[in-house]
Amino acid sequence: QSLLHVAPVGILGKNGPYLCDNGKPYGVPLSPAYDEANNKLYFHCAWEGYKIDILNKNDAGSFLFVGKAENMPEKATVHYESVMCFGSLYMVEDEAERMRAFELICHRYMRGHEEAIQSHMKAAKHAAIVGFDIQYTSGKHNS
Repeated sequence: QSLLHVAPVGILGKNGPYLCDNGKPYGVPLSPAYDEANNKLYFHCAWEGYKIDILNKNDAGSFLFVGKAENMPEKATVHYESVMCFGSLYMVEDEAERMRAFELICHRYMRGHEEAIQSHMKAAKHAAIVGFDIQYTSGKHNS
């Protein structure tokens, strides 16, 4: 399976390859869900905060996912796999898309806990949902 389906955390970087806002580096770990049918990532967050402030200034972003990583001291290296996604961020305003995204997130991280999923789905209207349109990806591994 793709790292976008299995990596538990991705690092969101802002302003494309420069990963900064007004000269200040910025990256934040998030737990997004991948919508393979539409080639998008979704995450939920508060309606206000630094992420939202810089999203409103510039919608360009990147997500870095690192899968298995194994230190190989005898070879002075690390075996790993990674994928970087580049694209644009947007606030999900369409209610059908918001609910689908929130459901994807819940099923991604709460699989097998249907009662908890239903409880969280009731709170969906209170969470901000951010979409990430993936424009292209770049993968790397050392094995």
